[in-house]
Amino acid sequence: MVLDSGSQHSFVTNKCVQKLGFKPKPCSKTVSGIGQTFLHGLKGTISCIIRPLNHRSVQLSTEAIAVSSITNELPHSTIHSDFVNRCDSYHLADPNFWKPGPVEFLLGADLYYDVVNGAPLTIEDGQPKLTPTIFGHDVAGRAHGSNNSVSTSLFVESDLPTIINKFWEVESVQERPLTSEEGRKCEQHFAETHYRLPTGRYVVSLPLKTPDLDLSESRHQALTRFINLENKLLLSPCVTQDVPYDLDSELDNSVKILGLQYCPKQDAFMYHIDTPPKTLTKRAILSAISKIYDPLGYLAPVVFEAKTILQEAWLAKCDWDQQIPPTLAESWESFVDELHNLSQVRVPRWLRISEAKNIHVLGFCDASTKGYAAAVYLRLQLNQDVQCFLIKAKTKLAPTKPTTIPRLELNGALLLAKIVTSIQPFLKKIVVNEFHWFTDSTIVLGWLKTDPTLLKAYVAHRVVTINEAIQLSDWQHIRTEDNPVDCASRGLNPSELASHDLWWAGPQWLKLNSSEWPTLAGASSIEVPQDDPEMKKLRQSLLTRDAPLFMKMIERFSSYYRLLRSCAILRRFISWLTTKQENKKPISVSELQQSQTLIIIFVQSLHFSSDKSMEKLRTSKIGRLDPFLDPHGVVRVGGRLKNSHLSYQQKYPILLPGNCHFTRLLIDHYHEAYLHLSPSLLQNLIQNQFWILSARNTIKQRVHRCLKCFKSNPKPQPPVMGNLPASRFAETKPFINVGVDYGGPFLIRASLRRNAGVSKAYLSLFVCMSTKALHLELVSSGTTEAFMAALDRFIARRGKPAHIYSDNGRNFVGASRELKETVAWLNDEQKQRKIHQHLAIQEIDWSFNPPLTPHFGGLWEAGIKSAKAILKKAISPTPFTFEELSTIFARTEAILNSRPLCPLYSDPDSMDVLTPGHFLIGGPLIASPEVDLLDCRENALSRWQLVKQRVQHCWKRWRNEYLSTLQQRVKWLKPTRSVAVGDLVLLRDVNTPVSQWPTARVLEVHPGNDGIVRVVTVKTASSKYKRSVANVVSLDPILDSSSEQSSAAPDGCSGSPLDSSAPES
Repeated sequence: MVLDSGSQHSFVTNKCVQKLGFKPKPCSKTVSGIGQTFLHGLKGTISCIIRPLNHRSVQLSTEAIAVSSITNELPHSTIHSDFVNRCDSYHLADPNFWKPGPVEFLLGADLYYDVVNGAPLTIEDGQPKLTPTIFGHDVAGRAHGSNNSVSTSLFVESDLPTIINKFWEVESVQERPLTSEEGRKCEQHFAETHYRLPTGRYVVSLPLKTPDLDLSESRHQALTRFINLENKLLLSPCVTQDVPYDLDSELDNSVKILGLQYCPKQDAFMYHIDTPPKTLTKRAILSAISKIYDPLGYLAPVVFEAKTILQEAWLAKCDWDQQIPPTLAESWESFVDELHNLSQVRVPRWLRISEAKNIHVLGFCDASTKGYAAAVYLRLQLNQDVQCFLIKAKTKLAPTKPTTIPRLELNGALLLAKIVTSIQPFLKKIVVNEFHWFTDSTIVLGWLKTDPTLLKAYVAHRVVTINEAIQLSDWQHIRTEDNPVDCASRGLNPSELASHDLWWAGPQWLKLNSSEWPTLAGASSIEVPQDDPEMKKLRQSLLTRDAPLFMKMIERFSSYYRLLRSCAILRRFISWLTTKQENKKPISVSELQQSQTLIIIFVQSLHFSSDKSMEKLRTSKIGRLDPFLDPHGVVRVGGRLKNSHLSYQQKYPILLPGNCHFTRLLIDHYHEAYLHLSPSLLQNLIQNQFWILSARNTIKQRVHRCLKCFKSNPKPQPPVMGNLPASRFAETKPFINVGVDYGGPFLIRASLRRNAGVSKAYLSLFVCMSTKALHLELVSSGTTEAFMAALDRFIARRGKPAHIYSDNGRNFVGASRELKETVAWLNDEQKQRKIHQHLAIQEIDWSFNPPLTPHFGGLWEAGIKSAKAILKKAISPTPFTFEELSTIFARTEAILNSRPLCPLYSDPDSMDVLTPGHFLIGGPLIASPEVDLLDCRENALSRWQLVKQRVQHCWKRWRNEYLSTLQQRVKWLKPTRSVAVGDLVLLRDVNTPVSQWPTARVLEVHPGNDGIVRVVTVKTASSKYKRSVANVVSLDPILDSSSEQSSAAPDGCSGSPLDSSAPES
């Protein structure tokens, strides 16, 4: 802050305004400096009060102008240190005046002479002077040798329009209502002669200029003239049709008053709205809405519906004269067609307030995604009746920017508060017995009760405004179905408004006594949860204090024994500092026990209490444990075991907090010392000496984070089962996409001769990916040439496939002994290269699944399983010849291709099911032979159409019946944590013990089309592998949780209500 007697006004920077939380008011003045240089970018003015720290009774008020900056940092020149030292003996307004700093506030001439209270003092010639002020001595003036190149001077003057306005503002007088002498007499005449009939009508005598004028009885003369006019009109029938001839009917004609239609006979207001033209533009809709005159909001639900259509047209970015979209056009035309129904609305003018015994004012508010609304009702308790009348209502559309429903509900309550404020002049004229305000939002009721300083700015400002207008105790909760303004927040069609009793009179239970109303919750009984998004997030730093040095030292240890040993060495060092006697003996058991006692006392002093506040501890949550201090100052559990024969430590265990680093070290020590016990056994063992708060949960957490215990029983977490590949849904001919697998070996003999040679053969299974059709081939040997021959036979019979899928040969590692030959054959890279070359010539792609992922090829694995189940029963131990075994394979293939693809129908008349054979030959391969129909009289074209229809029928059933069975996931349903690059994992190996599973590091992840990682590349100490996620166990969650616990601050750092200092060593 600087003082400037040459400035006509005080100034403040925008940065300072933001820090103080002020909201500048608009400023119409201009700021200029030397040479009439104008300063632009004024943010407004603020009203502030300034008090000095050493004189609290002094108070200065000013209005400062907010500007972006005042001047550069001051002072510009260097001040000698001798002068600074001589000024230390005075009370300075700024003790660090010699340090350059930003200028946030400038006190001008408006406050300068209120601040300065003495003559300047000279400390040293050629140096600044000390001027006494209410803040202390101000250091100002020219410093010796300084050459300031920056100067600032500001002037304030009113802008030109303000000066020009003064020409007529000075000469103008205060405006008053102008009333003539006749007008005053007429007003006095009305006040003296008017009265009210029992029907509610007002009567007043005619205001005659001549008081003695005798008018006599004029009804007879007027009636005679009317009859004569009626007889004259009867002679012209065409005119009579348009002229009412009944005198009483004249009373039914409405009168337009203040934009509304008034019916004298019914003593009610009504509406007559001309049907607007059906021009489907945004301009026409806005014009039609503006013509609906509804000052008190009786038609609010209908007007809200029209505004909703206009807002949707605005969001559609239609120009003013552009045709609106067809959907909106249909809604607007329907709305216009129903506007004439508003003529049925009748609003009573007289509310019978003078006859009411009790008057209750009721307010309702509500919100929806479209907008929010509020309404005020008057409940009158008459002699034998209770009536409710709508007084005023208002609606507002929701902003185009997405807003939460609770915020819209709060805006509805704010709208109700504004309505209540607007009708205060009316309420002051009547005697109101009770006020009731209703909302169907419990969140809003909780916000109204909450301290605004705990709420975010948007909610806090509105809560303050609402509580200023409406008393908090009068708020109540209401069910949505009973809320009369629910329709106003959603909109109503014109045809629904007149008969909507809930809107006009409120819920039916309002006619009962207030004691019989439904039990509704008030604002005082509703609490806002701490995790509410509109609650301020309280920073932990505001509620904590720094951990003591000794506690920080404890947190550095990861071993309980090392902690005790280090503490014992520290105690020896302290003893040496006092006695100068060095102890070189090994650490004894007694020293370790003393160190343990010292640490426990320190931990308890942070988390619980000292001996000075034990009474407070007994009345806290742990008072049921009856804590007490033993002779060593340790807090122990009292309990009820005093008369038992247990040891002292078992009867009175030491009390320890649960969430404390020392407690975690103690649990880990017992867990490792007693060979990794289970949580329950470990708890029983620890409780013989220590009573840990929340011991079960704390011990479980530590045991579950033990790496050795985790490795002893690792559980892989496979990801969610993936989607089926596109090849499973291809509607093409069978065997376009093929999966292949090997089974066996089987023994075959060279011939039927005695002592014929016996060799091994294999089953090569080909499965269609879309129809599940199987093709079985017998392979005479494990050579590449034998497999390629089987593949050629398959292609010759079933056609050339486009894509072949198979397992990687390493999938069979660890399988049964008879499959080792198959494994070696599939692992041979030279053989795989030959197969690829053979397939490349025929333009066939071959894809291998990742290693050790048999679940990736579940289709052919299931085929091998089904084929083996049949072959085990059909084949005897005696070896077969190649011809015999091929025949058995062919019959097995026919049986498997006749199995149903989808469940059988429950209809007993439906005997046919969809099988893979339908896609191969049009029916099951083991079906009975059909009747020869070649002699039928049908031409070739009709037969071809019949065959084509049969094939199309099979594919239709395949889509409708079979594909739906593939929808469900049978396992791996819940999402799990994805393995990430750099994770430490265990590689699952079924042939080795769990404790010997190798450890690896994830190098790459291979996510699928759905973004889920199911295959990873890992690196061990010896090699790299590609493995399925189902075959790895991640160790990172265990390691991360352990590091988080070790680095977490203890409970003692969170500030205990029973504060005490740590004991000295």
